[in-house]
Amino acid sequence: MAFLHSLGLGPATARKVLRRYGSDAVQALREDPYRVAEDISGLGFQIADRIARHLGIGEHDPRRVAGAVLHLLRRGTEEGHVYATEASLREGLEQLGVPSDPLPSVLHTLARRRAVVLEGEAVYETSLYRAERLVAERIARLAARPPRRRHDLRRLVERSADAQLTDEQLQAVATSIEGHVLVLTGGPGTGKTTTVRSVVAAQRHMGRKLLLCAPTGRAAKRLAEATGHPAKTIHRALEWNPQLGRFQRGEGYPLEADVVLVDEASMMDLPLAAALLEALPADASLVLVGDVDQLPPVGPGQVLRDVIESGHVPTVRLTQVFRQAEKSAIVRAAHAILQGR
Repeated sequence: MAFLHSLGLGPATARKVLRRYGSDAVQALREDPYRVAEDISGLGFQIADRIARHLGIGEHDPRRVAGAVLHLLRRGTEEGHVYATEASLREGLEQLGVPSDPLPSVLHTLARRRAVVLEGEAVYETSLYRAERLVAERIARLAARPPRRRHDLRRLVERSADAQLTDEQLQAVATSIEGHVLVLTGGPGTGKTTTVRSVVAAQRHMGRKLLLCAPTGRAAKRLAEATGHPAKTIHRALEWNPQLGRFQRGEGYPLEADVVLVDEASMMDLPLAAALLEALPADASLVLVGDVDQLPPVGPGQVLRDVIESGHVPTVRLTQVFRQAEKSAIVRAAHAILQGR
């Protein structure tokens, strides 16, 4: 503890280092303070850099460049990016006052350590690379599954829904029942809530077990009120364990549902989408509802936008603005902005 305090670490950070490394803490810091900073939250690059100078590690040392690269990747994820390019890392290193010449060899060292994954010009943190691969593969697998048998959808909807649906809305209900993955999108006032209510009613009429969820508690509450069916946050559905820092639900302990519907999916970031898809039962369907022109995720990635733009996933875009919505100045202004007027 005396050694850690002499490096300028506060009591809380020093205790974290001791918990992580035990009696090897001093040796670990002497060998590579930047590597310790990877493991300990609250011990960022700037503190690691100060410790390194105290321990006589030079500014051109490859360990310093590696620490700066990982710091830049983490900072990028806080700004919403899933990966960085070599060019952006070089620029970031120069801003930090870290030499960029050793960057290629440092990246290969980090890749051998499995701290990063290199794919062309892209440099990923390993966890985000795995998350992106998992989301892409699971979504593609759902989209490739053969459709279920066709139904007399109009009769089914008339029996189970509480509103007259447009052709677009009816198509969304049909795709949700006959397919395995659907994106329902559209601007404000285009009837997404009515369509979701009809999807839920039709799925329940088919006897399927539904799980409704959303990224935030407020969105989950609105979803439950709109559909008359219980809804949860995605974290609650996946049973987040704060002590372990991970979700209980996963591949070995999947969600118990035939259909998982996610509202406000524009707010779902890449790690959360990966956790949800990993916990999706093998024979379950997925419905993503959201508007990519509304709130983006706080975390890295824009899953809903990328899924739509891929062109590989059945997507129903609602375009008709309903009369009652047209009375809203906010709705009219939103569509005028989107149309460039």
